[in-house]
Amino acid sequence: MKESVTIAAAEIRPNWLNKTRTVDQAVDSIESASADGVRLLVIPEAFVSGYPFGVGRTDGASFDSSLQEVAYSQFLRASVESDSPEVGRLVEAARDCKVAVQIGVNERGRTIGRGTVYCRLLTIHAER
Repeated sequence: MKESVTIAAAEIRPNWLNKTRTVDQAVDSIESASADGVRLLVIPEAFVSGYPFGVGRTDGASFDSSLQEVAYSQFLRASVESDSPEVGRLVEAARDCKVAVQIGVNERGRTIGRGTVYCRLLTIHAER
């Protein structure tokens, strides 16, 4: 007998540059998906904590611009690290709700790469 799995995509918008509120939204979506019987929830690219659309609307390549320095520092602060409390909350929600999650995050580099942000597709298993 074939087993079926319910998969859903969350159509939600992040709270731009506010990782705490954005993770709250993701957790709410995980809980809601679980209540609907979803076993894999996919949450959009760069969801935590928003796509850096400002780079394309400003002179983003102007590295000596104080405006760009401020914008990038805000984006960097809104990014998460793999062992951050925000990622921990997502893992906990996925496990508690027994929902596997794929979520786009802006991940801040560590040690030497601390000033770098990577777009990462974070995969969270429902049971591990």
